[in-house]
Amino acid sequence: MRDFNHESRIKDWKRANEIQDYRYLSELKQFEKSLTISGQQLDINADATDVALESEKAALDEAFIQQQFQYRNTFDELKQTFAEANFSRSEQFNQLSGIANRREFGRASFANTINTLMEQKSLADETQLVEGMLDRGKLQASAQAGKSAEKGRQSSLAQMQRGLMGLEAELSGNAKKSALQLAELNMSLNLEKTGIGLNLERIENTVKAAGEETQFNLDVMRENMKSTINQTKRNIEQVRIDRNVADLNTKASMMLFPERLSYAPAPELPPERIFVEPEKATPSYVPPATQQNVWAPLLSGVGSAASTIAIADANNAFG
Repeated sequence: MRDFNHESRIKDWKRANEIQDYRYLSELKQFEKSLTISGQQLDINADATDVALESEKAALDEAFIQQQFQYRNTFDELKQTFAEANFSRSEQFNQLSGIANRREFGRASFANTINTLMEQKSLADETQLVEGMLDRGKLQASAQAGKSAEKGRQSSLAQMQRGLMGLEAELSGNAKKSALQLAELNMSLNLEKTGIGLNLERIENTVKAAGEETQFNLDVMRENMKSTINQTKRNIEQVRIDRNVADLNTKASMMLFPERLSYAPAPELPPERIFVEPEKATPSYVPPATQQNVWAPLLSGVGSAASTIAIADANNAFG
């Protein structure tokens, strides 16, 4: 029986060692799996960080490209405004040149009209004088005498005078008419010149407003780009923080390397039992009486009564 029990304990001990080895091997496999998964998770965290940083860089590059297009559009619009303003200025200056030419032409036409009228007046005066002299010569040739000759000379002089006065009135009216036309032309040209001045002022205001608007747009784009850059920096910093937190959580979830426990001591063969032969019974032997403590029941009753009283007092106190 002793050998059988010893062999059973040896078998149990070996089986326990096998179970311990199996558990330790399982822990090692679990640790290896945890290490592999953690390494893969760290690689995923690194890849995610790279992707996030590339996204931020691409977003910043796109913002720069958009700003360049906005710069180009802004300057193209400004150039277009300047070109239209220069074209409008050229039109207005051409109109000013036309006004100056029309004024000079009007003045020259008026002077030419006056000269023509003066020449016509001189020619008419000479014609009237010649005709008057011819008429007087005819009268003298007819040798009329007395009152009829005198009346003929007076009639001829009166007719010549009336012709000269009518011609002078006609010439004076034509001169006044030309003067009025010249005054109307000057007034019309002055109004056109005033309108051109207003147009030029309007063009300058448009160019000035376009320049101010362009400068404002450039300032806005510059501030937007600064804000975009600062936001990108904050995003990159947040990506790094998220990476650190993810790596920290991954490392915290990693399994610790299992420690191998030593085997339990091998069971030893117990010593052999020594059996003592029983004493022989003596028919006249009487065993001694069992002694009992008479105070124990009494003390036990007193203790129970004290406990009951204490419990009753407590119930009355909290009752």
